[in-house]
Amino acid sequence: MKLPEWLHPAYSRVEAFEHQGRMPHALLLCGPLGMGLEYLADAIALSALGEATANFPELRLPALAHADLRLVEPEAGKASLSVETIREIDHWLHLTPQLVGGKVVVLQSAHQMTRAAGNALLKTLEEPPLGSLLILVTHAPARLLPTIRSRAQRIDVSRPSTDEAVAWIASRHEGASERQIRAHLFETGGAPLWADRVMFKGRALLGPMLADALGQSGNSQLVNALGDMEVDLWLGIWMRYCALAISPCRGDLVADFPDDLEFEAVWRFWTRLVEARRMLHEGIALNVKLTAENLANAWSKLR
Repeated sequence: MKLPEWLHPAYSRVEAFEHQGRMPHALLLCGPLGMGLEYLADAIALSALGEATANFPELRLPALAHADLRLVEPEAGKASLSVETIREIDHWLHLTPQLVGGKVVVLQSAHQMTRAAGNALLKTLEEPPLGSLLILVTHAPARLLPTIRSRAQRIDVSRPSTDEAVAWIASRHEGASERQIRAHLFETGGAPLWADRVMFKGRALLGPMLADALGQSGNSQLVNALGDMEVDLWLGIWMRYCALAISPCRGDLVADFPDDLEFEAVWRFWTRLVEARRMLHEGIALNVKLTAENLANAWSKLR
């Protein structure tokens, strides 16, 4: 896939550093989730390693198996990057490069480093090996140590306009209607890469199911659909539909929703979604299946 257009300004800025001989030893790529920061990091890493960057594989950089490249991200099932991982990367960076003049590390979800890991990385940033490049990727730069932020060149990526995102997705999904694309963008919070992946997987839109579930008992279809999605994702989607359903400017995304929903009832339901999401983010035990069933039952009674 070609690098999405909204990433070009950030990539060009890094190219300018390289052409001017001012390439920093560390870059901090910042932007909202689902914007494709991982692909921007791939492009920068490939360029630094002297590889072609015209097109990019759907798989991430490990598929390239480059000897002077490391991709670091939290392990499956773990919520943080450990100090041991960062120390191992520092040791690897100090080894002699095998193919080019330096080494590249792409540190995905850099904000998930523990404080000890952050301090270990800071030592690497203070005395980086000659020719090394560290690419830190994050959607939450404020969670990084201020000293880390001050030692990396920050590159911000802005969210593309809806029209730009729709055009890009349409170029990758022949036959998809603009309404369908806009609905998927809405459900993914305006994140084009997420909407693109959801459409490739063929996942049904949640909005029509929510509309059908209003006033209906035994919402097994809705509960089953929620069970196939990440809980944080469907909570966010449901919250957005609640807000839109009681908005003075509802739009066609909730055209199937009844227009007589009571504001106070929907608001109270929205606060239940917020509370469930708070518990999830704070690590409080949450029975996801039971939560989905209870919320679906409460939702059906809003009408």
